Amino acid sequence: MELRVLDEIIRVLSSSGIFYSYDCDLTRSLQAKGGLAAGNENALLASVADRDYWFNWHLQRLLLDSGASEWALPLVQGCAQIAQYQIAQSDSLQVCVLSRRNCRRIGTRYERRGVDADGYAANFVETEQIMVLEASDLPLHYASFVQTRGSMPFFWKQPASGLHPAPIVTGEIADNAVACARHLNHEIERLGRQTLVNLVEHKGREAIVGSTYASLVGHCVSDEMIDARMVRYVPWDFHHETRGMRYDNLQQLVDQLRREIADMGYFWYSDGQMLTIQQGAFRINCMDCLDRTNVVQSALARYVINEQLVRMGVHAAPEQGLAAYPGLESTLNHVWANNGDYISRQYAGTSAMKGDFTRTGRRNFSGMVNDATYSLTRLWINTFRDYFSQSVLDFIMGNHKAGAV
Repeated sequence: MELRVLDEIIRVLSSSGIFYSYDCDLTRSLQAKGGLAAGNENALLASVADRDYWFNWHLQRLLLDSGASEWALPLVQGCAQIAQYQIAQSDSLQVCVLSRRNCRRIGTRYERRGVDADGYAANFVETEQIMVLEASDLPLHYASFVQTRGSMPFFWKQPASGLHPAPIVTGEIADNAVACARHLNHEIERLGRQTLVNLVEHKGREAIVGSTYASLVGHCVSDEMIDARMVRYVPWDFHHETRGMRYDNLQQLVDQLRREIADMGYFWYSDGQMLTIQQGAFRINCMDCLDRTNVVQSALARYVINEQLVRMGVHAAPEQGLAAYPGLESTLNHVWANNGDYISRQYAGTSAMKGDFTRTGRRNFSGMVNDATYSLTRLWINTFRDYFSQSVLDFIMGNHKAGAV
């Protein structure tokens, strides 16, 4: 058993999806760091890293407690994808999609759902799209846009039985309302006004938790547990709206959210000055917060980067959108598809479904076959491996002693 525990720890720590930097704090967004970019941070990483996203914090406690913080290196579980694009002969931009997984309720698909009593949600991931514009006659411009994803914030579970097990809401209404409010207030304090985009189906098994989420948000607002001005709930049945391969209908959701995008803005930093800040964030979820969620996040991110290029005055033809730059949309699609695959493998054990659409902008038959294969693979992993993997993750986080694994 000890060898099995050790093997699983090695598998987790050596798997793709663990990232670090010697001179840049990956646990916080550019805005949270006040605009400090890579290679421009002087503080000791261990003194500024966000505990919520520091994956190996417990493993390095001996260093931290003994005053050897300079030897501690924060790791982040998530994704880091960087791509370069040439706008003109002397102008270029870098696009980075950086996802950081919250470690407070970290775990695997059916072993971790909902929130804990402190309001920390399962599979909660903060994703930041960073654009760096380098023009010959301008100083470097940094722009970032942060979105989050996470399990619906109340007490619920979903037993790993079959391909589509029914979710079960647990706990009393009052307890669920407290946990939901605690989670949302924490995110409001961190990121500002929350736009809650719920992509689950409005009928069938998913409606069990989807309707509960809607009623709890309403309950929290009416009882003044959260500020009504700081939250908006947006239900959008992804499967219904895109039925018949109509993925172009995603544009309807983006259009519906344009006012929110304009109000929350994005972070923009150049020449030592913060030109704009992001005031609010989209918190997007489906059942697993993987496949549908990544498709929608990538659509919003593409819209925002087009707005950023227009605002910076480098967009050649704003009315054409990203189509004005041959290859840029494809570049963005690939980094976002890779992001979805990383997050999905960490939570469900396979690459993301619907990845063909995220990567190419089109749904095809081979993508549907891949999705069926992923569903069966997830079923096997959830049934036979996840319970032990969850115990090992809890051990790495310091929630279990070795003998309890």
